[in-house]
Amino acid sequence: MLVGMLDHQFKQSHYDSIVLSGLAIMGIDGEGKWIEPAEYTPKYSGVIKVARMLVLYQSYIEREDEVAEKMKVMEEEQAREEAEGMYRIVRRKSHRFMTRVSERDDSEPTPMDWIYDTRTYGMKIRYATAAGGTIDWRGNMIIYRSVRVTTSQLSEMMHTLVQEARSILCNLTMVGDSDIEALPKINWSRMEDDHSETHISYSFLRDERNKWVAHGKDWVLNRILESKKRQKEWLSGRADDTCPYQIKAVRAYGRNVEQFRELL
Repeated sequence: MLVGMLDHQFKQSHYDSIVLSGLAIMGIDGEGKWIEPAEYTPKYSGVIKVARMLVLYQSYIEREDEVAEKMKVMEEEQAREEAEGMYRIVRRKSHRFMTRVSERDDSEPTPMDWIYDTRTYGMKIRYATAAGGTIDWRGNMIIYRSVRVTTSQLSEMMHTLVQEARSILCNLTMVGDSDIEALPKINWSRMEDDHSETHISYSFLRDERNKWVAHGKDWVLNRILESKKRQKEWLSGRADDTCPYQIKAVRAYGRNVEQFRELL
């Protein structure tokens, strides 16, 4: 039935089609206004994608039915060889109602032809029309839709984020809030990177020119071994254990890493 709605060749109005009538209703929002092209064209793309899936599924069912019918008088392997192939079934349907109207004399417009044309028109409007302004700046006040924030509030928020990230970084490196200066210094002016490197595993941290990275090698492990308290929290102490670390500590550390990445 659903594929039959797509295989509908128009003789009169386009809106004789249930599909197009439904799309017309979807073009109206809850307040009775027309939906903008930028928000509506994705609906056409969704209909096209679902229609293709339906055609493929129906073609598969048709082929399986034909194979089952032939198996009444022959073996399954022979039946599958003699049954019409998926490619031909799909191509026949595609030429009939899944593409734009061809130059053939017997071609008729279908819902998919109308959807393709209308989506193309909508996409042109979508990409040629400037988006409406949603941000306003009045003095030291920034307004985004119904949200209002001052520059001082924005600055305070950024400072709070930095402090929170600094605190988590201290926990991850195990130096404590009062000893963050103990961390290896990053010489930003001497940092090197190879932008032509295409290997997936490459990172500037592995660049041989960045000698300063070596100062941080095994930093966390060394901090664990330096403290009896951390050893008790982190090390399992069982020689036969495949993992030398406490699972609880590892999971807590992983959660801190994810939280730090979110703040970044």
